[in-house]
Amino acid sequence: MKCTLFAATLDGAPVVVKALRRDVAPWRWYFARELSLLDAFSRTPPPVAAPRLVAADLAASVAGI
Repeated sequence: MKCTLFAATLDGAPVVVKALRRDVAPWRWYFARELSLLDAFSRTPPPVAAPRLVAADLAASVAGI
């Protein structure tokens, strides 16, 4: 298993927290790429529904979506 998902709430809204479990270079690269895509979607929304990045800490390999 490369990551763990947690259900949580932030300011009353549901969020999913994704934490990378394996500190291996290829998985960190995929995680960073995923965060970059979500960040790009927040700046220029795609024509379909996409998750919104709430917060991320790449150094800790944790993201709130």
